[in-house]
Amino acid sequence: MFQEGIYYHKVELIEFCKQANIPYTNLSKLELEYVLKHFAQTGKVLDIRRKTNKIAGDFPLKLEAIISPNFKIGFRERGFFAKYIPAFKYNIRFNAWMKENKGIKTYKEAIAMYHQLVNMKNENISPQFKYMTYIRDFFNAYPDRSKATAIKCWKIKKTMPNRHFFEPSDLTLLEGNNNID
Repeated sequence: MFQEGIYYHKVELIEFCKQANIPYTNLSKLELEYVLKHFAQTGKVLDIRRKTNKIAGDFPLKLEAIISPNFKIGFRERGFFAKYIPAFKYNIRFNAWMKENKGIKTYKEAIAMYHQLVNMKNENISPQFKYMTYIRDFFNAYPDRSKATAIKCWKIKKTMPNRHFFEPSDLTLLEGNNNID
C-alpha cells in the first residue's frame, strides 16, 4: 500500500489508485501523489476533476489571433507552429508560457517567445523529475565520477523515505561496495 515519503514511479501510483478504487489514473505524477497522500491520511478520495475544453478548436489559427483561453496542444497546433518554426519541438518551458499567456498574447508573440525559450539554458527541473535533478546535482558536486556511480547512489536514495534529493555525503552510501569509480 502507498506510504508517504517513499519514491514511487507513476505506474506504481496508478496501481495504488486502482487497488484503492480511486478513479484518477489519468492525473500527473504529482497529482497522483497528492490524491494518494490525502487518501492515506483521511481514508477519503479527493474530488479532483480537470476542466475540459468546452469550445471546439475548429477555427483557423492565425498569427494575429489571441491564444484561445481553452488552448491545448494538438496536431493542428503543432502543425501551425511547425509552419512558422521549421525545427519546432514542443517543450515544457513553452507549454508553461502558453498556459500563462492564453487569452492574453497572440500566436505571433508565442512564436517569438518560443525562439527565446529554446535558447535559454535549462537550470530548473520540474519537481516531478527527481531522478534528473539528482543526477544533475550529483555531477555538479562530483564531475569526475561516472554516470554508473550516480545511478547506484540514486537507486539507494530513492528507497529512503523523504531523501529523494542529492546530499554531498551520498558517496558514503556506496562504502563497502568495490565498484566505486
